[in-house]
Amino acid sequence: MKKFTKMLVLQATVSLFIAPTMLASPEIVQAVATESAQENQNQVGNVSLQKVEQVESGNLVWTVLIEKSSSEMNRQMTFTVTEPTDVLSVYQPDKEQQVQPDKNGIYQIGENNQQAQTMKLEIQTKKIPQQFDYTLKISPVINEGEQQLLLNQKETYDFSFTATEETSSEETNTTEEETTATESSSSEAEETASETTETTSSAESATSSSTTKTSESTKSTSSSATQRAVAPAVAARSSLARAGLGTGNPVVPKGAIQLDGIFSTVGKSRPDKDGHYDPNFSVGDIVKPGPSDQNNGMPYDEISLSGSNRAVGVWSNYKYRLDFNQDFHGRTYVNFGTEQADGFAFVMHNDAAKDQALTTANAYSDGQNLGVYGGTNAYKPSLFGALRYPDYHAIKNSVAIEFDLYANTGGDGIFDKQSNAQKVPHMAWNLPGDYKFTYRSEGNFFGDESWSDGNKAKVYHKDIQYMNDYVADNVKDGTWYEFRYNFVKSSNQFSYYLENPITGAKTPTVNIPWDTLNSDKGLNLSANEGKAYWGFTAANGESSGQTKFVFTQVPVDLGATVTNDVVANGTSIVDSKDTPEDQYSESLPSAQYGDDVTLKSTFAIDSAAEDVYDITTWHATLDTAIYDISKGIKAIKVDGKEVVGASGTVDANGNVTVTFSPSIAVGIGKKVTLEFTASLKAKGDRKKTYFESQITARENNVGGLLNFHGDEVAYWVVPQPEHPTVLSWETPNVVTEKTETKDRSEVADGYDLTFYWKDEDDGDILNFTINRNDPDATNEFAQIVTTGSTEFNSHSWHIPADKIVPGVNDYTITMKRGDEVQTLKLKLDVTGKLSFETAPDMLSWTGRKASESKGTLARDSGNPMTLSVFDSREDTSTWSLYVQAELTDATAPFDFVFKKDASSAEQTIMSDPVLVMRKGDVTPTDFMTTKTWNESEGVLLQSGNYMRVGDYSGKAVVKWNLYDTEVPE
Repeated sequence: MKKFTKMLVLQATVSLFIAPTMLASPEIVQAVATESAQENQNQVGNVSLQKVEQVESGNLVWTVLIEKSSSEMNRQMTFTVTEPTDVLSVYQPDKEQQVQPDKNGIYQIGENNQQAQTMKLEIQTKKIPQQFDYTLKISPVINEGEQQLLLNQKETYDFSFTATEETSSEETNTTEEETTATESSSSEAEETASETTETTSSAESATSSSTTKTSESTKSTSSSATQRAVAPAVAARSSLARAGLGTGNPVVPKGAIQLDGIFSTVGKSRPDKDGHYDPNFSVGDIVKPGPSDQNNGMPYDEISLSGSNRAVGVWSNYKYRLDFNQDFHGRTYVNFGTEQADGFAFVMHNDAAKDQALTTANAYSDGQNLGVYGGTNAYKPSLFGALRYPDYHAIKNSVAIEFDLYANTGGDGIFDKQSNAQKVPHMAWNLPGDYKFTYRSEGNFFGDESWSDGNKAKVYHKDIQYMNDYVADNVKDGTWYEFRYNFVKSSNQFSYYLENPITGAKTPTVNIPWDTLNSDKGLNLSANEGKAYWGFTAANGESSGQTKFVFTQVPVDLGATVTNDVVANGTSIVDSKDTPEDQYSESLPSAQYGDDVTLKSTFAIDSAAEDVYDITTWHATLDTAIYDISKGIKAIKVDGKEVVGASGTVDANGNVTVTFSPSIAVGIGKKVTLEFTASLKAKGDRKKTYFESQITARENNVGGLLNFHGDEVAYWVVPQPEHPTVLSWETPNVVTEKTETKDRSEVADGYDLTFYWKDEDDGDILNFTINRNDPDATNEFAQIVTTGSTEFNSHSWHIPADKIVPGVNDYTITMKRGDEVQTLKLKLDVTGKLSFETAPDMLSWTGRKASESKGTLARDSGNPMTLSVFDSREDTSTWSLYVQAELTDATAPFDFVFKKDASSAEQTIMSDPVLVMRKGDVTPTDFMTTKTWNESEGVLLQSGNYMRVGDYSGKAVVKWNLYDTEVPE
């Protein structure tokens, strides 16, 4: 037991020695209480992976079996897909329906009953570019009344799949043992060859093959070869025909062009049932500029048809006909609208009407001809006139690929009465100007290839394809789909397909036989220099829905090309490989934020071109996420020199327009480079972006305007090398760790700290957090924006008292700026002490008469007794204060007693110490316990006899003993 030996002595120095008290540091424990209640949940069901298909688009179809065991109570199976988060669709083939989740992402399958059930699901997930390893995580739960049961006590079933780099359809049968290490079930893997759809050279039949793997090719197939195009498994198997194909692109993708100088338009209004024509119809209404916020900001034209009883055509000019003497490739975006329309067709022709070709059928029911087919029936114009077949009103020498949105199967129009054509929307091809090849009669006694006056016509569709089986849940969703067509001269092979630009799902590629395409009733190329007009036709009968299309990659040589470049600090920074984001390397060329970047487009005219061009306008785009658009563009140059009359603007969306007045002349076989400079923002994250452009030029400065699109190029913008942030407890010297010792009383109201920071970068955000002892328990306390100053700045922070504990407090201040982390460490040692602070210097009994010197004597008036004890140790600590007196002169005629208060008995303090007070007797103030006794309380003098007159000072001493325990030894 430790005893404090500081004492106060009457009329003498009283000393007290205080032994130091060790303050125990409380252990800080962060605990999380959890409750777990689980019953025996075995044998309630199971989940297994049957197989995984990688369809042609790269998307995955996971075939999963979910089993529910029989039970005595009704049970309902539900599940969620926790990975990936962007499931395209969940399809239940036995019910031929999609399964939709509720608002919480929970799928409900099967019946709520007591019977065992096995449910087969086909879950389609999206392909991620440059990713080959995929995971599917399913969390199934069985609901039994109010209780939820896990399958085999597992919250999640994990399956994995490694995709191939091929685009062909591939099936992989697997077991859960193969796909996750946590499963114990095993089965023998079974390999199944990929399903493919084979299209013959006549393009009239499609068969599936289970033994041959093929890939699509349009360049290397011989003229006698059969092309095989791998169809998505989603389309090839009827059980997956509705397995969530999604929608197209909601906006026009980049690459769309304007029609000026390349195309001509034609249109007409038809009479309605009452013979009235629409007086407001104008061909000018069908071609309009597209919205400026689409096509990556490049100007483009949209061709649209809406309203009843109308037909339109958009045709290439004579100079830009398709050239079947060489390879060509074309690409167009089509939009089927949302309201009912008849449809449209992609058409190639050599009709005598040239770029004004359009069906001449004029009945109100002729929306079914889509602007290219003939009339509804065979007829004689007069009693003795020659019979006119249905192709009489069609565009002659034409090949049409139709996109039919309405099934004409009765009444005046029966073009779609052929059994497989009654399902719409569909695609098919034909020769509208050849009645023997294309049309069949209805109701003729001699058969459908014989014709008589009044026989209605049916169209014999070639290679019909139902679009909703292949590319979308419903193509009439108002989004954009991509129509592609190609010609390979070496094999005389013309092919086409429709693709969903979002998912990559597409129809099987169809080949139109060369002998048919080039026949006398076909394009008759031998009589037309091997060339043909090309474009689109569209029509509406009673329907009035809107359809739209835009031209992108044109299949003809415009005689000039545009190439793009991006330069920073005198060096090209184009990433020619368009490196994926996750493969970025510092070795790649790049610009840094804060740089000026020069963007260039080189316009080159072929040496074999027929005309010179004069450049009038240059369009480009800037990525507003990285460029400071407020600064505009500058330094517009032609071949490195500033020119008179060049001016440029940039709008809030980053669309740049540079005009040249006068125009810039470019001769045959010559080229010219246009450039402008723009400023990058001061700060930003690493980003790969693209530069594309479009140059508008006029032939010979007198012809029509043509638009030349430059392919986009990729380039990187990266942050500038950053100056490290410096943190310190002192200046100018850098000190990152310090220790301070404080008494508990000094941090009773908290602790104020001040640190210093320095960062020479401008505009960076420094995020500061502070934590004590537990690195995971952080508290964000400051966010500072740097100003580029090279001097230290100070920041102060107050730590509340409730965040400080006795003992050692290890604080860490952490600064984060992007990937940079800097820290300051403070060790705050909070100690405590016990001390005897106040005792009376003198206890006095003076001025007494001898007759007043007997008995228990109170102290002099004005001589109260005050004692104070300071204790800043932990609240659980204790102490006690005792008093004892002794005579220094044995002849002294008195002794001493202690009286706690007026009602207490007197206690002698001459032999043993007497308790004066202990911790808790009085409420402390600022860790100080103070008590005062008046003159008739506390230590009193006691004499059994009257004392003689004299000075008794110094004959006794009073000792105050402070102990750090409640009861001393």
